[in-house]
This record gives sequence, C-alpha cells and structure tokens, in this order.
Amino acid sequence: MGWAVGDGKTIKAWQDPWLSTSRKLQPMGPPTEASHDIVVADLFQANTQDWDLNTIERELPELVDTILKNDWMRIIAIPCLPPVGIITVSLAPWIVWALWTARNSMIFNDKGFTTEQVLTKAIVTAKEWQNAQTREVKQHQPRRQTEPPPCYGVVVQTDAAWIDNSRMAGIGWIIKQAECTQSFQNTSSFVTSQLMAEGLAMRDTIRKCKELGIRRFRCESDSTQLIKALNSKMEPPELYGIIADIRLDCTTFDSVSFIWIPRLTNVDADRLVKQALNLVAVLTKAIVTAKEWQNAQTREVKQHQPRRQTEPPPCYGVVVQTDAAWIDNSRMAGIGWIIKQAECTQSFQNTSSFVTSQLMAEGLAMRDTIRKCKELGIRRFRCESDSTQLIKALNSKMEPPELYGIIADIRLDCTTFDSVSFIWIPRLTNVDADRLVKQALNLVAVPTA
Repeated sequence: MGWAVGDGKTIKAWQDPWLSTSRKLQPMGPPTEASHDIVVADLFQANTQDWDLNTIERELPELVDTILKNDWMRIIAIPCLPPVGIITVSLAPWIVWALWTARNSMIFNDKGFTTEQVLTKAIVTAKEWQNAQTREVKQHQPRRQTEPPPCYGVVVQTDAAWIDNSRMAGIGWIIKQAECTQSFQNTSSFVTSQLMAEGLAMRDTIRKCKELGIRRFRCESDSTQLIKALNSKMEPPELYGIIADIRLDCTTFDSVSFIWIPRLTNVDADRLVKQALNLVAVLTKAIVTAKEWQNAQTREVKQHQPRRQTEPPPCYGVVVQTDAAWIDNSRMAGIGWIIKQAECTQSFQNTSSFVTSQLMAEGLAMRDTIRKCKELGIRRFRCESDSTQLIKALNSKMEPPELYGIIADIRLDCTTFDSVSFIWIPRLTNVDADRLVKQALNLVAVPTA
C-alpha cells in the first residue's frame, strides 16, 4: 500500500515511500547534502498544493514523469456521480479534450464557448465513448450457454400509463411474496414520454423494495426498451438520470434481475396505473367545472352592477418587463425579467425544465418576477408582458387549465404588495427581455463543434 501525499509537510522526500498510492515506492539516492532533509511540501508552488516543475527538475529530475503521472492518475480515478450517467469511464480526460477543442476553436475559428457548453460537450463525448466500448466488448465476447435465471421468492411487476397533452403519468407496481401480495400506485407530473414514465415506475419500485427490506427479487415489465436499457447499459438519453438512480439503489440488494414479460401477463399492474390516472382525471374535471362555475357567477354579478366611469391607471415608479422562450423537443424554457426603477435597472434570467408549452413558460417567468420583487422589498409596480393570453388570464380570471396552479401562486404572492397591475405590451417594446431569455437558453445548449 502506498501513500496519499496531502499537504506533504510531514513526508520526507528522500526517506518516505510517497511516489505511488498503490505500492511502496521512494526515490533512489543518494541525495545531495542540501536536499537531504526536504519534504514533499517543498516541491509545491508557494502557498498551493500544485507541483513546482522547476523545483522537481532540480531536485528529482529522473522522477518528473512519475510524479506528474501519479497526480494525473489520482484525478482520473475520481468517480463521476449520478445523475450524469457515466459509470464505466472517467470524465476527467474528456473535460481536458473539450477544453483543448474549445481552445482550438477560439484560435482558428474565432468562436468561443461558455463553461457550461464545454462541460456539456465533455459529458456527451464521454457518454458516446462509454457506449462504444460496451458494444465493442460485447462483439468480442465468446458465446456462452444461457443459464437458467435464479429463483426468487419475490417477484415485482411494474407498469405505467402516460397522457401526452397533460404530461401526466400513472405508475404502479405489484410486489408478490409467498405470504402476501401488495399493490402500489402513484402519479407523476411533467413526464415527457411513455418510456420515461416506465422508468419512473421502475425506480419507485426499487425504492419501495428497499424501504420494505427485501433483499432478493425479480423485476418484470412489459416495456422492451426499458428492460433492454437496464440489462445492456445502452440507455436512451432521456433515461440517463433515472437509470443511474436505479443502478445506484440496486447496489444495496443481494440480487436483482430485470425481465421482460408480455403485456397480457401484466394486466394487474396495467389496471393499477389506469386507476391512478382516472383519479387525477376526475379531480381535474371537478376543478375545471368548479372554475367555470365560479367564472360564470362572476360574469353574472358584473352584468347587474351599474356602470362606473373608468379611472386612469395608477402611476408606478417601478416597471417590470418579462418574457420567455421555449424549445418544444427538449421541454426547456428560458425565462427573464427586467426591473426598471428610477435609480437603477436590474436584469435577471433563468431556465426551467419539463415545461409543456410556451404559455406555461410565460407564466413561470411572471411568477418568478413577482417573487423577485417580493424579495427586493418592492411594494408597488407594473408588470408588462407581450403574451396576450397570460395578461388576459391574469386580468380576467379566465385562465387556461395549464395555468391554474401558476396563476394561483401569482395571485397569492400579490396579496403581499400594496399595488400590482398586469399590462400587455407589443413584442417590439419587449426586446431587452427577449434577448435575456434567448441568452439563458443558449447557455444550456450543447455546442455543435
């Protein structure tokens, strides 16, 4: 067993075996009289733990490569944690490669990249390399006879159902043991595909088995893609995080296997997930109907009220402009807002995942704006947006179903202010906020070169 250097203040450079972390290895002498008592910390740059190359070349010239190589091996041995999805390879070399290609792009093409773009490129490239190595290993493995699956006393069947337009998923699983059979169901919001819903069902199943103290079990699902991803480690990008969670949780069990079963064999779990979705549908219908009734009563009261003269809008010292941009295929949204006061103008931007529409993105931007004004202690202000639907919903209380929760949050937050109004403005008047949200989306985009 070798040594870990640390700060190097107590390790004698010539007498202690510090050159390797895996075996005992020390410099071969004899040392000079001047360097006989130096410690490893003397080989660092001043006030750092970075190697001083000039000092190493002067005191231990024949060990320069060994020392620097050990430092690099320590870096690449650092594991990459979930939910990145990189398990069998090191991320460090790909970060270095991404930095090198970004440097070349800046020098030769005059095109720069942000830190986020370089790191994203490194992760994507490492993932491609990992998957390519998995395929290559499989191609060279000799065929072996298929062994019968181990016998498990516990069998778990999972399933999921998904509604595209609402991004809602019903998930369920059945745990079959010798002494009893247990059924579980749940729902999940902002689910972008049927495959993601199946993955969430499997992840919740694993965690429930962990909670119940089950040590050995077999998981069955009628999703061919999910079972293939779990068994071959060739998961689709949308499942990287979910499958990384599943594999991490599975390390706590004695034995787990994933088996595909026909849909007709999984009818009990299928019934569970449809019941879960039906419960949500009934509740949603009740909320929509109650909302329509409430709005109808509001209109009826307004019809019987005497007309009054229109009062001019109040004058505000603070004006806030909001905007949002949305990408359909990734369900990513960039949101931003500008707070204009007499003494200064402040700009804010952010991104949000699993956003199902442009209108929802506009609503999230307005909600974050209101909360930032509350945080800054602003008491009176006017909110401006180029979204006709959003402003109409806020002023008429006739919001679309996809905005019920967001607008309810906005109205609740608005009760803490002295005065707030919501005004529509043309898109050309909102170009500064528009620029902010597009910058926010560009920060999370994967570079193409």
